[in-house]
Amino acid sequence: MIKKIKEIENFGIFESISNQSNYLEFNRFNLFYGHNGSGKSTLSHLFSLLESKDIQTRFPDSKWGFHIDDTTILSNLNDIDNELNIKVFDKGFMERNINWNKVIKGILVVSEDKKIEIQQRDNKIKEEKGIKSSIEKLTLVLEGDGKSKGEKGLVKDNSSFLSEAARNIKQKFQLIEVDDTYLSNYNKTKLENRLKEKQLDIQKPQMNVSEIEKLAQTIKPQDKDIINKPDLSKLEQVDKAYDRINLILESTVASKVIDILKDSPEKSEWVKKGLDIHKENEECSFCGNQITDKRIEELNSYFSDSYRNIIEQIDSVIKWIEDFEYPYIPSQNSFYKEYQKDYKKFFDFIHDELKKLELVKSDWKQLLETKRKDPFKIIEGKLLVFDSTLILKYFGEIDSLISYHNDKFKNADSIIKKTKINLELEYIKEELKRYDYYKKSKEEINKLNEQEILKEKNKEIEVEIKQLNKKISTEALGAEKFNTDLWKFLGRKDISLVPQTKGGYVIERNNDPNTKGQFLSEGEKTAIAFVYFINKLKEQDNRINNSIIVVDDPISSFDSNNLFSSYSYLKLNCNEAKQLFVLTHNFNYFRLVRDWFNAKNKKQKEKNIKDSSKPKSICNFYTLEVQLNKKNIRYSEIRNADETLLKYSSEYHYQFKKLIDYSSEVKVDLDKAYLTANAARKTLETFLKFKYPKKVNDFRQLFEKSIKNTTLKEKEEYIYKFINKYSHAQDFDNDSSDNQLDEGINVAKDVLNLIKEIDETHFEEMAEVCAN
Repeated sequence: MIKKIKEIENFGIFESISNQSNYLEFNRFNLFYGHNGSGKSTLSHLFSLLESKDIQTRFPDSKWGFHIDDTTILSNLNDIDNELNIKVFDKGFMERNINWNKVIKGILVVSEDKKIEIQQRDNKIKEEKGIKSSIEKLTLVLEGDGKSKGEKGLVKDNSSFLSEAARNIKQKFQLIEVDDTYLSNYNKTKLENRLKEKQLDIQKPQMNVSEIEKLAQTIKPQDKDIINKPDLSKLEQVDKAYDRINLILESTVASKVIDILKDSPEKSEWVKKGLDIHKENEECSFCGNQITDKRIEELNSYFSDSYRNIIEQIDSVIKWIEDFEYPYIPSQNSFYKEYQKDYKKFFDFIHDELKKLELVKSDWKQLLETKRKDPFKIIEGKLLVFDSTLILKYFGEIDSLISYHNDKFKNADSIIKKTKINLELEYIKEELKRYDYYKKSKEEINKLNEQEILKEKNKEIEVEIKQLNKKISTEALGAEKFNTDLWKFLGRKDISLVPQTKGGYVIERNNDPNTKGQFLSEGEKTAIAFVYFINKLKEQDNRINNSIIVVDDPISSFDSNNLFSSYSYLKLNCNEAKQLFVLTHNFNYFRLVRDWFNAKNKKQKEKNIKDSSKPKSICNFYTLEVQLNKKNIRYSEIRNADETLLKYSSEYHYQFKKLIDYSSEVKVDLDKAYLTANAARKTLETFLKFKYPKKVNDFRQLFEKSIKNTTLKEKEEYIYKFINKYSHAQDFDNDSSDNQLDEGINVAKDVLNLIKEIDETHFEEMAEVCAN
């Protein structure tokens, strides 16, 4: 059921109605009373917007909503799609269904002799109900329950994750300060696309923190250059040098030994040099004696080719050691930042290894120099070993870093682009740790597909139900049922609906096919429309007890002859309605419906008097009250009905009570002028017509006659002008001569005093009734 109007803004005369408006929640039966212009038609139009999405609002800039049951909210801010089964009788209904001068839409009534088809249709309706229930359950899973603290549903959960994750990823790229339009404008759409495109890559294990940091460094803008690779040829000779030196140190010279030279390496060296600069039979530069051929031969034998060879080898290796150059090592800052950390690690390893190599070289040189002094002697002692495997390995790592660096330099754009994607994927993996999007997304897709299949199935069943309804329903039966009801309603049989070959009906009076709308009274039109509406309610076996019915003034302002018929017809057909709203401006009609509803409340109270948990009433009463805002614009409010409307049997009581209320005001302002004048005129006119029955059709003459012999005679023109002007809702002009409001004279009090002077007994009893 409809519980309450949640809110209204700018909906015609309803300027603003909030959820906290001071009126009771709607009950099963609801009766509204309001004068013409108070907003009845506007309110019924509002209800009609719940009936069908095809009905266009007259107020496109409005905002409105309803509380349905205890949880659901329907409003024009979302797509109105409900199963309220609400039916509204108002001016809009007549315009949509009845063309007084042409064809009226048909009424399909079920034929009772189509039992098999009826059973088939009812089975389809049950199947349709089951499918709709399944669709509702899926909708709950997908869209949640609509509560602020309830389940949001898969669709919103997935959407919220995408939005939040995209925002987090965008912030991470902003911290890197990368200049990239795609990343700086990263959003849920881009994230969703990437999740679809790169699912296999995203589902791979995530990189560790240092690897992700390296990707982040790669995409930063950096000003670098090509790095030359180090020359490792010298290092690669170290192992061979070790073998060669070891061989030299362990070798001896095969020659005729001269003991004095053998035992003195210094002398041996000195003599070798002397031999190189002296020739045979020359005098010795040291002693002056002639050097004999025999001595020359002895020395040459001592200093043989093997001797010279080993000396040359020693000298060559020592020169290699002295000339040894370490490979060029680039500086750390010459690398892109993503490689600097690894480079520093390898550089430290290499630095330690080079220190070791320096000690080894020094040891080798010292041993070689010792060997050179005495090449005939084997040098004993362990030759230091340097394993070049590690240092070459570390140089290999740096070589790889240089290759990466140079490759990035040469292909910066493509590498950075690829790295950005990889980093984006790593950030996505991080977000997926907290929310299994792929599982949830797949579940959403499956549920949506399941829902779509059910919706298609439901459409098929709806078509089947329509086809079965066509078989079991006929417009001819509809016309027959309508005519029977209309004749009872009017109390005569001169007007009827006649089925047409092409569908629908035409109205005939006394079997005249040329009957037009202008030949029908307003009362007859209203009667036809209302009977037509009630018959439409029951079309194709629609259940009244499953319908919310809204009826706006089912009697004509111009013809009250059928007032009781309208009331009886309403009561007969809508007594079992799921929920009923009746709106009227006619007090007599209001009174009839009010008494019907009061009887229902009395029965309800007696039924549940011992059970406090059950409601004591099922009927509520309301009025539509017109006010003026600060801009002097009329607006209407929904209020709980005044007690005088509920207790007494005439509108006179109600207006008299209103007049007493207004009379308590010290000064009548513009807001109250319209309301006061209306109450004053209706009260005074009713009173005077009964008091002076001879002039019932002329209010001015009645007024002049009544005031003539009273103390209020001097105020005659003032009172009449005020009542006549404001009760007719004329525009409030700015005529300075009309200063009645400024003078603060309260017309309501004057009218009450007039009634009191004319008939004090009547006045006192009415005042007592209203006070109680």
